[in-house]
Amino acid sequence: MVHVGYYEKYGFQYLAQGYHPRGKESRIYWAVVHSWCYVRFEEKTFTDEVLDSVVMIGGCEVNCINAPWQVLFHCGYSHDQDDEADVKALCEKFGIPIPKEYL
Repeated sequence: MVHVGYYEKYGFQYLAQGYHPRGKESRIYWAVVHSWCYVRFEEKTFTDEVLDSVVMIGGCEVNCINAPWQVLFHCGYSHDQDDEADVKALCEKFGIPIPKEYL
């Protein structure tokens, strides 16, 4: 039986299951709307301006959120140890200054 969820009902195509560090997971979708590429992931929608990396997921080429935007998306809310580990790893690997709220 094929899962038909909220996003499938509105034309988003399920690509694959996303597996995250520390056992978290989520469904990954894509859709083309009005000639813009949108990716819906963990309740957030992203456009081409932040999606400048490319990987293969479920046999499809998918644009991914670049490191500076990933760090920015980790700011402005109450973060936990997982967030701190993610931000510090991204900043270290890509030479991004650690945001003040993570110091």
